Amino acid sequence: MNHITKDLFGVVNRLKKINPSYNVFYNNCLERFEVHTSKTPTAFTFAFIPPYDELDARTIEYALKTRVQNLDHLEREIDLHNRRLEQKSEREFVDKQNDLADMLAFANRTGHDVMFTKNHIKEF
Repeated sequence: MNHITKDLFGVVNRLKKINPSYNVFYNNCLERFEVHTSKTPTAFTFAFIPPYDELDARTIEYALKTRVQNLDHLEREIDLHNRRLEQKSEREFVDKQNDLADMLAFANRTGHDVMFTKNHIKEF
């Protein structure tokens, strides 16, 4: 791992202002940046992995967003996101049920043999 002490956009210095113990490393094996709370990454002081390929302002925003002080807000945000995903999944399930009901009604109404494909009904 390479300890990053300077970068083009001053991200390392701005991270230090957020938390003076933050140290940025580039993990050559995994080809990613990592932020640790010690100058020795092997000391199990892992803080976070910036979800971007470059060190830039997004890394600062990510560090601020994921701070322990924001834990309650993050938990609410995750819960809201999960609720929305669940509602979307339920809507898609109901839509599929309705599509299937329409297909079966068509088959019963026409008396034809039908084959259900992904998006269509084919008559024989």
